[in-house]
This record gives sequence, C-alpha cells and structure tokens, in this order.
Amino acid sequence: MLLILLALGVAILWMIDLMETLIVVSRLDYTAELNPVARFMLKKSREDFILFKLVDLVVVLTIVFLLKFESERMATSLLMSFLVIYVGVVVHNFKVIKKVSGRKKLNQK
Repeated sequence: MLLILLALGVAILWMIDLMETLIVVSRLDYTAELNPVARFMLKKSREDFILFKLVDLVVVLTIVFLLKFESERMATSLLMSFLVIYVGVVVHNFKVIKKVSGRKKLNQK
C-alpha cells in the first residue's frame, strides 16, 4: 500500500513539474529548461515534451514495480527518493514562475 501511495505522489508531482515547465517555457523559451533531454524535446514541440514526460514516468514506475519483486524495501526507498527530488523540482519551478510572472514571452515586444 505504501508503494502505491508513493507512486501516486511521484506521478502527481511529475505532472505538476510538466505543467510548471510548460508555464515557464511559455513565458521565457525552451532554453529555460535545465534538463538537456527535456530541452531538446521542448525545442521540437510541446507535444513531444509532454509525450516524453509521460513515457518517462511510465518507464520509471514500471522499473520500480518490477524492482518490488526483487526488493520491496529498495523499490520503496527509490520512490521516496523520487518524491523528495520532485518536491524540490516543483518548489524550484514555482519560484521560477513567481520570478518571471508578468514578463512577456522573449520573442514578443
């Protein structure tokens, strides 16, 4: 049960990160993304980025649930680590959004 709750928490934070990233990119541009793979996907299109984030989440959660059969403790620890990391990411993104709120998109005058 704990594993499912942690996975749900990670998935929610992952989606919040996706939405926050799209907000930041709409106010600045794709170069604001720090992750080089995500930045590349954003450069291609928003749809590619969204698909990348969803596939990434599914792959990570699948690996964790497969790991559960080997060591539930390790799978739980991994999800707790992801949860802590994504709390930090979401808080960071929120601070960036707050900082850039009110700014026009770079290519607008």
